Amino acid sequence: MYEMVKFILVGAVAVMGLFMAVCPQKAVKAEEKENEKSLASMRKKGIMLAVLAVVCGVVFAISQFMI
Repeated sequence: MYEMVKFILVGAVAVMGLFMAVCPQKAVKAEEKENEKSLASMRKKGIMLAVLAVVCGVVFAISQFMI
């Protein structure tokens, strides 16, 4: 059961990264919604977060099932 907690948390982080990448207007502060630089920065951060979460999930899966 405790092994599944890692995968659930990694999945939640990946979903959060996808949300940041797809809807950056809703992920930034209210005063920064008009600024294109902050929206582009949030989109890049969301993509990086989603990719890193997938990589962590793969590493966890390999370490879980190879041992």
